[in-house]
Amino acid sequence: MKTTILILSIVLFSKMIFAQSAPFANFTPSVNSYIDYGRGLNIDCLKDISDGNKLTISLWVKWTNKTDPGVGNWANLFTLADSTNSGDNGVFWVQHNSDNSKFEFALHTNARSFVYSTTTPVSGTWYFLTLAYDGSLANNNMKFYVNGVQEASANKTGNIRNFPTASRLNMGRWPNPSNNYRHFNGKLDEVSIWKKALTPAQILGLMNTPTIVTGINYDAIGLIGFWNFDNLTANNLGPCIINGLIGSSTSLPVTFTSLIAISEAGKVNVNWSTALEINNDYFLVQKSNNGVDFIDAGKIKGSGNSNVTNSYKFTDYNPYSGSSYYRLRQVDFDGKESYSSITAVNVNADFSLSMFPNPSNGNNVIVKLNSDETTNFEIIVTDISGREVYSSVNNNGSVTIPTSEFQKGIFFVKAVSGENISLNKIINN
Repeated sequence: MKTTILILSIVLFSKMIFAQSAPFANFTPSVNSYIDYGRGLNIDCLKDISDGNKLTISLWVKWTNKTDPGVGNWANLFTLADSTNSGDNGVFWVQHNSDNSKFEFALHTNARSFVYSTTTPVSGTWYFLTLAYDGSLANNNMKFYVNGVQEASANKTGNIRNFPTASRLNMGRWPNPSNNYRHFNGKLDEVSIWKKALTPAQILGLMNTPTIVTGINYDAIGLIGFWNFDNLTANNLGPCIINGLIGSSTSLPVTFTSLIAISEAGKVNVNWSTALEINNDYFLVQKSNNGVDFIDAGKIKGSGNSNVTNSYKFTDYNPYSGSSYYRLRQVDFDGKESYSSITAVNVNADFSLSMFPNPSNGNNVIVKLNSDETTNFEIIVTDISGREVYSSVNNNGSVTIPTSEFQKGIFFVKAVSGENISLNKIINN
């Protein structure tokens, strides 16, 4: 799915520090995985920060694998730097230190200054990074925040330098070929740049509920660019035209909007839909009797390239008896592949459930009843020790289990309606 760029959801503040929603930009440490916004001098809105003395940059970041052999030292996230001579000749760098053990912000005014996080980034964990510079303050005016908490500061003077001629704005790498482009291997989301220094309260607001700071149209005073990739492009959401060219191996994913398996007269109908498909050759429908070991059940041709909703259906005429699990293996024309979440169904029962997404991937799980006859049921969720963690009565055949608030692990879901009982499990990851 992604040598990727983009994919997607949103979570409560208590979880936002650890999870971001798709879509987001996903990068691999390959030479063509990046987003290029062009020369800084050609981006009119971006030039507004030049020769000013205030700046804020923020973004969400998560490593996929820090030890991949293609990862560069000083792995770059969001950088305006020289693309031809020295990559160290630029304006700002959101990157890491030499061994990627700390986050680093660098800013050039009359000279270049650095600040480092005390946090050591761990693969698989989301972090919200913010740099705020206010040159009108006498000291401690270059501040670095991780997850809304200030971790470093520096005394800095001067206005932000005029853009060097060859400086380019890139995400996922720096724009210079030296050091193997300092490739990053992971995900970025909700990247913003401002021509003002945000306050600590505004930084927290930007982390928790961005639109209360950016405005619902991303037109807040001082906001230059905001990219959350929710429209599945690398385009700025605000009024300024700062749109990115996606590298050839930073492709858009297939975005699944639903997956459901329904038992009917001894067979299972697997239905799914997509909101976007890029380079999508086909789907393999896979099934399992334990939710772990899957085999191919059938093949359905994809839509290739599409930005409209597409619906698909596959019928399994030989399902497993009892609980069955289904997922999709999506294959690109170039052989790259990805997997959907898992949905479960009780095949030989009149009273059965479908759950999506499963695994949850940090989202809430929606439970639907696969029956037109029974509409009232109760859901009881227990952890592996048997302790009840959630219960609810359905609303029109559907219950949303707040798994985004649960700890990671396996949970068991029991649906009860009179004498009818259905048992399923959720993988909360």
